[in-house]
Amino acid sequence: MVVGLSVSARDLPAQDKLHVMIRDGLNFSEAETLVSDTGFTPVINSFGYSITLPNAYPLPFLGTPRHLTYARDSGQERSFAQWKDGDGWHTGAWKGSTLTPLSDIDNAVNIPHRIDAALTTSPIWGWPIGSYLLSIEKQVGRVYHYDGIDTETLVAEFGLGTLRFIGEMYVDGEWQLLFSRSLLLDREADTLQVRFEILGIYTRDLLNAFGL
Repeated sequence: MVVGLSVSARDLPAQDKLHVMIRDGLNFSEAETLVSDTGFTPVINSFGYSITLPNAYPLPFLGTPRHLTYARDSGQERSFAQWKDGDGWHTGAWKGSTLTPLSDIDNAVNIPHRIDAALTTSPIWGWPIGSYLLSIEKQVGRVYHYDGIDTETLVAEFGLGTLRFIGEMYVDGEWQLLFSRSLLLDREADTLQVRFEILGIYTRDLLNAFGL
């Protein structure tokens, strides 16, 4: 049963990845496939996916969900899953790949908001090593830093107003977070016009502009 999906953008052509989290009874596995402008590209076999982690593995704190909010940070070989409990979110994190065993299994209690993206970062920015997770829950942008068990920290926060998050994209050699908003224009009394705007924030500027 597929219980979670996420996408990782890359700065090279045909290297974007679709990540899938799969549950079989009480065990979980992860799979990924390359995505290009012509569709899905099989990584290893003709089924169109390769198993990211070598075997199914138990994550007891997840239970037996039918759906999870799921994000995969390929650069840090780390995964995140979230589930609702009443009005709040619970966050699980773990690390692993085809070359490394599962480790750092963690219930990251200090990430109480919905994760909407695992940001792509660059070492040249000088940010501390780790995963950076974006939440835009209730129109408040929040960036969490995570680099292992009990390290989750809110590092940036900013209001979004009427902006709606689209996604992270590599544009003109820079990673950007793209947002949209619509404006009502009343230039003529008998005609209602709507203008849509696309706005971008450079990912590398988040901590300098909105860091705590």
